[in-house]
Amino acid sequence: MKIIGVTLIAVLLASCGGSSGGSGGDNPRDVTDGGGSGVLGTITMSGNDTAVLGTQLVVGAARSAAATATNAAHVVMVDQGSRVTELMGVLVPEPRDPSNTFVFIALEDNGPQIANGISMIVVKNGAEYRYACTQPVTPSSDPQCGAGAVDLDLTTRTLALDDALVWDDDTGSELVLNGTVRW
Repeated sequence: MKIIGVTLIAVLLASCGGSSGGSGGDNPRDVTDGGGSGVLGTITMSGNDTAVLGTQLVVGAARSAAATATNAAHVVMVDQGSRVTELMGVLVPEPRDPSNTFVFIALEDNGPQIANGISMIVVKNGAEYRYACTQPVTPSSDPQCGAGAVDLDLTTRTLALDDALVWDDDTGSELVLNGTVRW
């Protein structure tokens, strides 16, 4: 399970797609929203961990990168007040409050085996909670998001979640995600 989360997060760190740099506005797939002052969408969560995490992730900023020869197309989303910038071709989340934040990464068409995937880190009072899932083309033993549960479309800049299941990398606890984000 941890391999999936680490693999999906690695896309963030190794991404070479996107723009020539800067903190916003120079990439047609970029919405930094002036430091995350607005709302691009809300992801609702249900499951046992919501007692600690809350029931909503309010997305205030997002930035996406097209697929390259070595990386899947993906979007990085963060909370209100935080930003996603680009540094030398790598999408970098910049949290407003590192002790209470989230970073949500959704993948599109990650090779011949994975259709879509999610990796997310939610930080509450300094404690990290890591969740991940994949939507494989063929059944596998990896934690699966659910058939059709993750619809990422970078052309329309839309992520739609319909009962997507993500699992905590440490405890195996499950969250169900729903909502639409447009950037």
